[in-house]
Amino acid sequence: FYTRLKQYKEGFEIINKAIYYNPNNARLHYLLSSLYRKYNQPENCINSLKKSVFMAPDNINYRFNLAQEYKNQGLYQQAVEQWEKCLEIDQKHKQTLIALNKIHNELRISNYKYNNANKYKSAYMRLSN
Repeated sequence: FYTRLKQYKEGFEIINKAIYYNPNNARLHYLLSSLYRKYNQPENCINSLKKSVFMAPDNINYRFNLAQEYKNQGLYQQAVEQWEKCLEIDQKHKQTLIALNKIHNELRISNYKYNNANKYKSAYMRLSN
C-alpha cells in the first residue's frame, strides 16, 4: 500500500517490524525487496529476494524476480541459473521461456551455461506458435 502511495519510508518501517516478528515469512522478504528496488538499492533487493527464495524454494515468482534482478545487475550466469530452476518448477512458464530466449538473443553467448538457455528457445517457439 505504501509503495503505491510512494511513501517508502513508512513501508520500510512496517515491513521491517513485520519481519522482526515473522523472520521466516518469505512474502515479507519479497515485499521488502520491492521497496529496495524502488529505492535503487540492488544489493539489498537481491539479498531480500534470496531470503524469500530460500524460504519458499518452489515459488516461481520469487525465483523469477531474483533472476530479473540478477540480470539487471549484469549477473547473467546467476540469472540463467534461477530461470533454469523456474523451469524445473514449471517447464512451460511463459515468462521464463521468454526471458531465457531474450537473454540468449541479446548476448549471443557461447559460454556453456548460456548455451543452456538455447535449449529453451525451442520450447519458447512452441509456446509462441
